[in-house]
Amino acid sequence: PFFLYLAYRAPHVPLDAPEKYLSRFPGEMPERRRQALAMISAMDDGVGAIVADLKARDLDKNTLIFFIGDNGAPLKIHKIDAPGGGPGWDGSLNEPMNGEKGMLSEGGIRVPFLISWPGTIPSGQVYDQPIVSLDVAATAVELAGQERDETLDGVNLVPFLKREKKGAPHEVLTWRWVAQAAIREGKWKLLVGGQREYLFDIVADPGEKKNLFSKNPEVTKRLRSNLESWSNELQPKGLEARSMATTWKKYFDHYLDGKKQLRPKKTSKESHPKTHQDWVPRNAKVTQTAKGLRILPAKKGRPFLTKSDFKWTAGFTAKVKLKGAKNGNTGIAWRSEGQKSFSSDQIVQVPFKGGAEMQTLEFEVPAKGKIVHLRLHLPNGKTTLEEVNFTQREKAVSWSFKNP
Repeated sequence: PFFLYLAYRAPHVPLDAPEKYLSRFPGEMPERRRQALAMISAMDDGVGAIVADLKARDLDKNTLIFFIGDNGAPLKIHKIDAPGGGPGWDGSLNEPMNGEKGMLSEGGIRVPFLISWPGTIPSGQVYDQPIVSLDVAATAVELAGQERDETLDGVNLVPFLKREKKGAPHEVLTWRWVAQAAIREGKWKLLVGGQREYLFDIVADPGEKKNLFSKNPEVTKRLRSNLESWSNELQPKGLEARSMATTWKKYFDHYLDGKKQLRPKKTSKESHPKTHQDWVPRNAKVTQTAKGLRILPAKKGRPFLTKSDFKWTAGFTAKVKLKGAKNGNTGIAWRSEGQKSFSSDQIVQVPFKGGAEMQTLEFEVPAKGKIVHLRLHLPNGKTTLEEVNFTQREKAVSWSFKNP
C-alpha cells in the first residue's frame, strides 16, 4: 500500500491567487473573498489532477481518499476586507455555524469531511454521525493490514460507511484548546470557555444560538464530569491548558453571548488605504487624477507604494514614468520568500530630477530567488505617477494609473 499526505496552504493567509483563478470569480464581492475562492479553485484543480492520475494508473478503485478541512475560517469578527494578502480575515465563511477559528464552537471545529473509495464505499451518501480527523489514522492502519492500535483514539470508518456496522463510531467526542474544552455526546454538546459554560442541542440548534445550560442541569453535570475525567488524563491536566486571552473573551462575547463587538476605529497605523491596482500607498495621500496618481507625502516617512502579491523569480527591468517638483531618488525594494522583513541591502535607487514634464526612469532590479513583496519608493514632494512596467525575458507586466 502507498500513503500520500498533501496539506494545501490554500486558502490560508497570505492570500495570493494568480489571475488565472481570480478571473473565475467575477462580480461584486470583497476582494479577500475573491482571493479565497480563487485559491480554493486552484486547490480543486490540484485534487482533480491527483484523481485523474489515479484513474490513468487504474488505481482509483483501490485508493481511499480523505478530503478534510483543518478548522473554521478566521473571520476576525468583522471580516474586514483589508488590502493585500497578509494577516486577518482569509475570505472564507462559516455560515450557518457560529464562531470562528480558535473556538470550540461549531464555527471553529466543524469542517468539510469528504471520503471517496469507488466501488467500496457507496457514493452520494451523507453520513450523519459525528466523526473526527483522528479516525483517518485508525482507518489507514487497519486497511494496511496492521493490527488495531488501541493507543489511537480514532475508529476505522469503512465498516460504518459500508453500513456493515450500525450506530455511531463514537459515543463521545472531546476537545481541549488553550482555555476551552468541549464534549459531544449524541445531540448534546457542552462547551466550557474560561468561566463560561454552554449546553447546546447540536442537532436542533447546529448554529449554537440557544444555551440550554440552566434548563438541563443533569445533562450538564454528567457531561462536565466526563469532560473533566478525560481532561485530567492530558498534560497539563484540567479543562484549561492556559488562561483565556482577551481575544477569545471577545469572541465568546460576540458569538455566544450576543454582545456585539464594535468595529475597530481606524487609526493611522491600522487604517486600510484604498488600493490602486493592488498597489497600496504608505506615508502618503493618493488621489486618482486623469494624468495618474497624485501623491502627497505625509509629514513623516518617505512615500512609497507596496505590492504584496508579486510572484516573480530573479531580477527584472523596471520602468517608472512620473513627474515631480523636487529632486530625489526613485527605486524598488524587494522582500524574498522566507524573509520576514525588508533588508536594507535589497533596494535599488536611481536619481530623479524634478521638473514639469513626465520622465521615464529605467533601471535593473538585481533580485535573487523568489520575490514575494515589493515597494516602489518615490521622491519626496508632490509627485504624479503615470505608469509602471516590469519586464523579465519573455514576461512583462504593467500598470497604467491614468484615469481614462
